[in-house]
Amino acid sequence: MNRLQKLAEIKELPGFRVGVTDRISVGDTDLSGIIYFDRYYPRAEVGFIEFARQAGASIREMFDERFVTPTVSSRCDYFSSVTVDDLLRQVTFIAHSGNSSQTSAHHFLKEDGTQAATVQIVRAVVDAETRRKASIRQVLEETPDSNLAKVLRARLLS
Repeated sequence: MNRLQKLAEIKELPGFRVGVTDRISVGDTDLSGIIYFDRYYPRAEVGFIEFARQAGASIREMFDERFVTPTVSSRCDYFSSVTVDDLLRQVTFIAHSGNSSQTSAHHFLKEDGTQAATVQIVRAVVDAETRRKASIRQVLEETPDSNLAKVLRARLLS
């Protein structure tokens, strides 16, 4: 998996994207006072949940649907240090849709606009009952009104 481009390097941002802002606490940092790498992942999940909500989906209901999207791969890249009390803004969008997976991109920016980090998360589409891979097309055709279908279609709104 290649390094995710910095937000400023992306020529054309998708039209459907969301932003989430939060502040770094002492519990987010390691002994150097810099944010610990694993603290970006819960923030990325918050960004994805907000993305799903703004796409019209209910995360709570997604857990009970026929198709689910377990995370199968993730990556975090750093560009600039973030420390206690820094305000961090996240920009989230779907960077790639494959046949049976979707990749969300999470760009973390400091108050001055400096890119601090990127996280990319690949979620596979799986039939919850059989635990077998399913295609995005199958979800859209067989469960067009599902919450997952709303999230999958969100990239098409761009």
